[in-house]
Amino acid sequence: MVWQSEIPGSGNRYSVQGTFLSYDSTTGYLQYQATDFLGDPGANVGIEDACIKPTVVADGDNFVVGWTRVDESYPNRPYRIEFAYVEAGTSPGQHTVYSESSGVGFPLSDASGVRTFVAGASGETLGMDTKRKDPISGAPLNHQMVCVNIHSVFSHAGINPGEVLNEYVLYGWQVDFTSPSNPGFTALVDPSLQTPDVLLEDIFVDQLAGGYDGAGRVPPFVRETKGGHLIVSHDAMELEERITNSQNQDYGRVWVHSLRIAAGGSLSCVSSYNFEGPNLDRYQRRTNISADYDTNIERFSIGWLELDSTGANGGGNLGYFGLTLTGDFDLAQTGVYGTYTDPSDEVLDPRALYESTDSPHGPQTPWDILIGTNSIPQGAQDDFEIYMWDSATPTLLDTEFVPNPTSVQYAVTDPRRPALFYLDNFAMPVVYDAIVNSGGVEWPILHYKPR
Repeated sequence: MVWQSEIPGSGNRYSVQGTFLSYDSTTGYLQYQATDFLGDPGANVGIEDACIKPTVVADGDNFVVGWTRVDESYPNRPYRIEFAYVEAGTSPGQHTVYSESSGVGFPLSDASGVRTFVAGASGETLGMDTKRKDPISGAPLNHQMVCVNIHSVFSHAGINPGEVLNEYVLYGWQVDFTSPSNPGFTALVDPSLQTPDVLLEDIFVDQLAGGYDGAGRVPPFVRETKGGHLIVSHDAMELEERITNSQNQDYGRVWVHSLRIAAGGSLSCVSSYNFEGPNLDRYQRRTNISADYDTNIERFSIGWLELDSTGANGGGNLGYFGLTLTGDFDLAQTGVYGTYTDPSDEVLDPRALYESTDSPHGPQTPWDILIGTNSIPQGAQDDFEIYMWDSATPTLLDTEFVPNPTSVQYAVTDPRRPALFYLDNFAMPVVYDAIVNSGGVEWPILHYKPR
């Protein structure tokens, strides 16, 4: 589990921290170990925007953590991407962290040296996934990750006051941790694009006039398909004035792209699909894609958040889609999708989970969950609302493992940004940020319940 933590008195510097968790399937308990400081705030880790988060993916029993380090001593805030490798030990407390030096991760690099980007309006958030299969030979892969990063290339004022037109490209790399102390990086590029070193281009995420800069925080998300190819998702918002806009209003969507890796490593986008929220003129934000790799079903769940122009929450969305092979890989929606919110409140930062092999509805039976925190005031019954996709009707799951903020040791308010993952015996750990007590301190908090 990884998070970033603001260091008091450091001028909005953040450290990247993590703890190694182990799960005992016999007792059903999680154990955590001492906190590791992976990124040192003294070397300008993080930026003033608390929305930028580190990310972690599994490599067998080990883990790879990625984050961005921004040099705030320059006006354009150049940043680089860093990684640390966490190797599990034979017993609790014996894990090993590999990095370039204490508090400094291995920097992403290519033939020209360490790759440095200009932060601009966006770019500091990573999407990562484990690479499990060679898409050409079908052979299993070990110690391979894929990493994507959206970067701003164009930004200027729109027609109306407060509006900003933004254009982005998406970079991608395959990361090789065969040697934990000496990772290798290979760029994933589409050779047909005008910009020769990028994976996707013409990504429009404009800023509305309401004051919330949704365009400045564009987190991409990536998942490997069972054939070893890639699915990438991202936000999109086009102001009404854009010539590419097909609507007579501001137009927010979620885009999902199918990227096919061919012989020789060339990569191309062969299919794209977009999801609309209930309100076309709102931001559709922070996509999350989940897949079940233990089944032959090529199917994914996607969740995201809707926000208005001021940043006020509009509810959680859940869609699911499948990947079908028709000569090339084409995205096809395999079921309906809906907007899931409690009528009395709003769901914040929804995250999707998809499980099929060990579904409580039976083997190979789809089981989609959407989890989101809410803004119910302290003292209410629940801080979380958890939705399960069951046939065509969203059903509220049991919420007893979500604490009443008045019944835990520390009173928890304003829980945010949950993450949800699946363990044996239907244990569903939930991790989220929360303000603790009246001091306003945010902690990462983990809850779980064996089902």
